Amino acid sequence: MPKNKEERKSKRQKNIETWAIAFGLIFMFGFWLKYPQFIEYINKERTPIAAPYKPGAQFEMANDPQKTYMQRIGDNYGTYGDSYGSLNTLFSGLAFAALFISLLLQRRELEAQRKELTAQREETKESNKIAENQRKITEQQAHLLAQQIKSVKHQHFNQILFNLLKEKNRRIESMKYKDMDGIEIIKYLALLFIDTIDGISLVGMDDTNRGEYIELIKEETSNYYWSKNEDFGSPFERTLYANYISDLIYYIEDNAEEDYINESIQTLRMFISHDELMCIAWMAIIYPNIEKLVNKYGLLANFRGDEYPYTEVRLQLLFSEKAFEL
Repeated sequence: MPKNKEERKSKRQKNIETWAIAFGLIFMFGFWLKYPQFIEYINKERTPIAAPYKPGAQFEMANDPQKTYMQRIGDNYGTYGDSYGSLNTLFSGLAFAALFISLLLQRRELEAQRKELTAQREETKESNKIAENQRKITEQQAHLLAQQIKSVKHQHFNQILFNLLKEKNRRIESMKYKDMDGIEIIKYLALLFIDTIDGISLVGMDDTNRGEYIELIKEETSNYYWSKNEDFGSPFERTLYANYISDLIYYIEDNAEEDYINESIQTLRMFISHDELMCIAWMAIIYPNIEKLVNKYGLLANFRGDEYPYTEVRLQLLFSEKAFEL
């Protein structure tokens, strides 16, 4: 029901109650005021017949000239005295009316209090609604601020990451040996690694001696690595390239958001050529910390196994399946 309709209904009910109270009081007061006249009227119209002790005695007593004025009044109204005792019911009615009026006023007061409580509840609901909206706005602002902070940190992280990747390339370019520069050295060492590992025979290998062949591959590739390192002047160690690769991944682990680590590793993979990937695999056989990172982050995922099937078989013996997963 609309609010204005309820107000009109309440106002109409109050008017009815007010007029009912006024009419009841006027009726009772008028009845009390006219009651004696009403009794006298009844007496004149319906006077009961008395049986006197002798004929004419009643008439003679009523019209005796020797009676005083007060005696004559007593003859006429004395019988009405006890009739006023019946007015006790009238006063009881007035008391009941007063009680009814009191209850009615209390009901009005309770109704007003109920409306006030209803209004307070509505106001409280509205306040709670406003507070809830403010809380949502605050949460949205906090979320937006967190997103902005995250975005700024992300941009800062990417900026540093790309600078580190540039530094990685710079270290490769700084490698020099005779008439070869860094890129040529990387390509040459990658081919040496592939030729070396492909040249290791796996004839006779089965599940019982699998570990022996793995150790054989590690030993031969490690010995060849150190022999060539001496010939080339240890390019990876001299330029700290081996340490730099691991430090770069550690930087991603320590500074990237948890849901952004894989994307950052994917970015790193994009900046590693296939020749460089073969050199990293060679270093992973030598350095356990690099081997751990290769297995953990799938650094061999971009290895072209279709071009180098023999190399793939031997690498799968040395590294876990996760090392080849994106």
